[in-house]
Amino acid sequence: MDQSSSNAGLAAFAVVFFVYGIIILACIAFFVWCYWKIAAKAGYNPALSLLMLVPLGNLIILAIFAFGRWPIEDRLAALESGGAYTPPPSPAPGTSVATQ
Repeated sequence: MDQSSSNAGLAAFAVVFFVYGIIILACIAFFVWCYWKIAAKAGYNPALSLLMLVPLGNLIILAIFAFGRWPIEDRLAALESGGAYTPPPSPAPGTSVATQ
């Protein structure tokens, strides 16, 4: 086996690895975008979808989406009961707020 065939094999491996990396990054971006849309439709802050990039954070967010009460459900219940929905009061400037 000569040097040129070894270099050709290495170059082919590099190309396959590069294409595979691009596909993986596209899949990750697609899943974050999907969770962004789900969080926005559910009434959560869409930036929660970025926690999908954190190991074990994705399981926590998935559990919140699956088993938690969505803010949009509270708004819908208030509208169905005939009452007006009043959002929670905004915090005073300079105070930290924990997300729901």
